[in-house]
Amino acid sequence: MITAYEDLLLLSTLLWPLVLIGLIVFNRSQQNLNRLLDTAALPSLLAVFFCPLETEVNLAWLLLGSAIGIDETSRTFLLFSSILWVFGSYLLRLENDKGFKLWYLITLLSSMAAILAKDIPLFFLSYAMMSLSSFGLIIYKRSLEARRAAIVYLLSVILGEMILLSAMLILVNSTGSIELDHIIDREPQNILIFLFLIGFGIKAGIPLLHMALPLSYQQMPLAAVVPLAGAVLHLALYGWIKFLPLGQVSLPFWSQTFVLIGSTSFTWGILVGLLQNDPRSLLAYSSISQMGLMTIGLGIGLYNPEHWPLILSILLLYALHHSLLKGNLFIGLGLNMQSRYFLIFPALIFAGLPFFGGAIVKTLLKEQTHFLPEIWSSFTVLFFALSSVGTGLLMARFLYLAFKQQPYDTLVKPLPFFLLLALSIFITWFWPLELERHSSVWGATWPILLVVVICWITYHPPLNRYLHKLPSIPPGDIIILLEKLWPCKNQELDDSSHSEHHLKDDLTPQNNRLEVIISNIEQYIGHWQIALTLFMMLVIVLFGLLVLV
Repeated sequence: MITAYEDLLLLSTLLWPLVLIGLIVFNRSQQNLNRLLDTAALPSLLAVFFCPLETEVNLAWLLLGSAIGIDETSRTFLLFSSILWVFGSYLLRLENDKGFKLWYLITLLSSMAAILAKDIPLFFLSYAMMSLSSFGLIIYKRSLEARRAAIVYLLSVILGEMILLSAMLILVNSTGSIELDHIIDREPQNILIFLFLIGFGIKAGIPLLHMALPLSYQQMPLAAVVPLAGAVLHLALYGWIKFLPLGQVSLPFWSQTFVLIGSTSFTWGILVGLLQNDPRSLLAYSSISQMGLMTIGLGIGLYNPEHWPLILSILLLYALHHSLLKGNLFIGLGLNMQSRYFLIFPALIFAGLPFFGGAIVKTLLKEQTHFLPEIWSSFTVLFFALSSVGTGLLMARFLYLAFKQQPYDTLVKPLPFFLLLALSIFITWFWPLELERHSSVWGATWPILLVVVICWITYHPPLNRYLHKLPSIPPGDIIILLEKLWPCKNQELDDSSHSEHHLKDDLTPQNNRLEVIISNIEQYIGHWQIALTLFMMLVIVLFGLLVLV
């Protein structure tokens, strides 16, 4: 029986961050707020363990009549999201900017609301708020590179939200309901599957829509990149699980489409990631590759609706493992050089060390590929075998860069790193999901041994001399080509953002009246009070559009 205390605990996951936002806005003294900010995601973590499944709180006064609740899927996403937001909140004390903390809490609040939402308006507005407020975290440094990353990110977000809004409106019109539970048994529509694929795919980093991820990961402070790279990224997977017609009917065309896109995402992430010069952008391409494997899992589910419950459990375990370990790798980049050798262990787990999460999830997912048609089944079995080698090479490159660079100005203590590492190992093994965890010892070992041999050969003469001459690829890759086709007027921005890759631009600086006007507007809205007001006005406009339609 669900009690009022459990309802209150679930509601506090949203109310407590909202209270902290009010304290930041109206309290001028920030010295006493750091300890309170550490607890921003604590109610969410408590709700995971103390709120029973199917707990639901009706919010009749909100939007068109909303509700929040927990089911098996949202509970797992809430678990790893709240853990990463707790660690991010602890790291938040390293930042002194009031506006940054405000945008951080808004992103936290909206991400939790998106996970718990039981209706379409609340999910969409929360998802849009989360995406838009992340802009304030990316542009925080105010450098030319941060501005460039923020602009690319904002353009991607606007495109994604427009596509998702169109899909949501079509969905509501076709089902006649705004409740997420009522859209499960709908008739599959190709236009909706396409719109959801692209809309959520922008955040997942599918090919040609991935440019914002490497740029933003490189610019965000450690407190922001830990939850965003680990938790917020996976809300794309959460959206696909909630809105795609999974477990209903077999859709061979869309199954093959998702498998092909996932395979391309993984391959692109590995190949471009290996040519990165910054460990943060490399981890972004690593995320693109891992989301590609999860996309293949969705493709298998679209072909075999009767096996969807098992595939869903595997994807939940995959998201749980990947999010916590990716946050751990980012925190490891904040350690001093003497402690950074401990990164070897999570990197090995990520590459597929036997008996740990990476090997387990890939083994379980590979076993489901035999449900695909024979030609695709043979392809995916070979692909998963080679994917372990690719991931191992990427982790080897990551360790090489991590031992050479100090990407963050402020160092963190080793305790958060070891604590999150222990949690990622323990939770991956013992979080209750309806599947049997196992991995093949030799199947997980030979790719790592092969990677060791490849690394030894390539980092010794004569191959190492040729490898050092290989050109690196700037973060964002395709965006560089687009900038060449559509040159920017700001030579200083273009040169500074590409200087480490020795790219030159033949354009000359041009200052005109339009640029001065844009610069003045940017300085004006740069104040967090004004930005927050405009942000809330945008949310109201989005809600108004939903009501009118």
